[in-house]
Amino acid sequence: MWTHCTSRVAPLLSLFITSAVMAAPFQILDLSDSIIVSPYVGQENPQSEAIKMLKGEIYKRSQIVVDAIDQRELTPAPIIVVTQADDPGLENGKYPREKTTAEFEKKAEGYRIVVQNHTLPAPVVWVVGNDARGVLFGVGRLLREMVLLPGEISIPADLKIETAPKYPIRGHQIGYRGKSNTYDSWTPEQYEQYIRDLIVFGTNAIENIPFQDPNDAPLMPVEREKMNLEISKICARYGIEYWGWMPVMEHRDEAEGAVALETEEERAQLLEKWEDMFSKCERVDGVFVPSSDPGMNKASLMMPFLGKAGAILRKYHPNAKMWMSHQKFEGENLDDMFSYIAENQPDWFGGLVYGPWTKISLAETRMRLDPKYGIRSYPDITHTVRCQLPVYNWDPAYMQTEGREPINPRPVATKNFHNMYVPHTVGAITYSDGVNDDLNKILWSALAWDPESDLTQLLTQYGNYFMKSGLGPKIAEGLYGLERNWEGPLDTNPNILGTLRIWQEMEEAEPELVEKNWRFEQGLFRAYYDFYVRQRLVHESQIEKAVIDRL
Repeated sequence: MWTHCTSRVAPLLSLFITSAVMAAPFQILDLSDSIIVSPYVGQENPQSEAIKMLKGEIYKRSQIVVDAIDQRELTPAPIIVVTQADDPGLENGKYPREKTTAEFEKKAEGYRIVVQNHTLPAPVVWVVGNDARGVLFGVGRLLREMVLLPGEISIPADLKIETAPKYPIRGHQIGYRGKSNTYDSWTPEQYEQYIRDLIVFGTNAIENIPFQDPNDAPLMPVEREKMNLEISKICARYGIEYWGWMPVMEHRDEAEGAVALETEEERAQLLEKWEDMFSKCERVDGVFVPSSDPGMNKASLMMPFLGKAGAILRKYHPNAKMWMSHQKFEGENLDDMFSYIAENQPDWFGGLVYGPWTKISLAETRMRLDPKYGIRSYPDITHTVRCQLPVYNWDPAYMQTEGREPINPRPVATKNFHNMYVPHTVGAITYSDGVNDDLNKILWSALAWDPESDLTQLLTQYGNYFMKSGLGPKIAEGLYGLERNWEGPLDTNPNILGTLRIWQEMEEAEPELVEKNWRFEQGLFRAYYDFYVRQRLVHESQIEKAVIDRL
């Protein structure tokens, strides 16, 4: 059927699919005894990793081992075909192309999922990617649509999806450094699992922080240099982008672990350090150098330095690009930056990153930047106060007790922020300092794929996939409730108790999630904590009032 096994597979699969029967469509297609068929089984490429991901994530949730083979065998089991649109065996296999399919297949990273029920001896589920990443994201979407319970695998029998992403960059910064509230304690295996989780919802880029912060953190199980290379390897295996966030500063700052640009000697030392990393990394797609946050740079120093860094980067990774932000740039710095880009038209330059503290609008940035260069958004989705996207009208009691990096699912705000910050851009790599913003990452990736995605459907998929199939609607309700808990004055907020009861009902019904599922634990903890803070606020306010009345 496929490029690697056309002669032996196509006739068999054709025999199965052309034997159509007239029957009423199934409502649910049982895949509990299914077999995965793909030409990529046993290979070493991103498509093969997609097959491993499909098998592995199914097993974790269902305890069913789904066999994967590179040719169809004469068995009555349903098959899940995972392949690419350029597979010459698709026609012989009677893949159901439509008139519009050929044009759709030109769209990068897109995929189709089609279920054929009326085939003998068993149904066929097609997952056909337009390219290697399309295969990966098609598998991820199939996992999101599956019901996966112990001893059970099923999907809607009429499942039919044809989709491609609107924005080409959909990533997250999950840097291995001491300032993180989560990532500094992770092993390479935990990084891979989290990257897999993000891929399932459409993430195609991971940004690491290889150098900032001068020392290893006490919880780090792996040296930073080794982890930098491990994350690059993981991205290479899955065929997604690996970026580095690599700040420089006009003046040396030991606390930040940054080398200054102020002398030729220090610039040379920094380039040597970067070259060592570039030469060892299996994959690098982009290097983002902020103009500020930390520190403050001058465009007149940054641009020539980035040119030298870009030349070194492309020695080892010819398609990689240097990106910079214009955070805190004003007046002369802005003029120098835009003039340099316009006059030199550097081929090492990928574009500008629009992040917090940027003094001009996205629209003005796009107007002043040559159209050949992209703009990548850099939204801060991890913080709640004193930040780019603060919680509106947040009660001071929350500010004082939960701080800047609490567990912060913000579904409605995230969709609003995303659709406000994506115009004029090629997408985003978000700023994150831990899994406190896990839901926001998932939503940002899914919305970058399709900004019109139904929010409740995404929250339901989040709950079904990460917690338990069938629990998704209740999880969605609970996540909306946590966001509403933060709306307006806490002492008069009517949602607090209702939100807690939603999570308590799930806590009682699903004790295993309380013990073993960190995502569920986050939501449950927030529901209890919000209730506690409100009780404390009301109690202490009553005491305060009584004291004032006595005085």
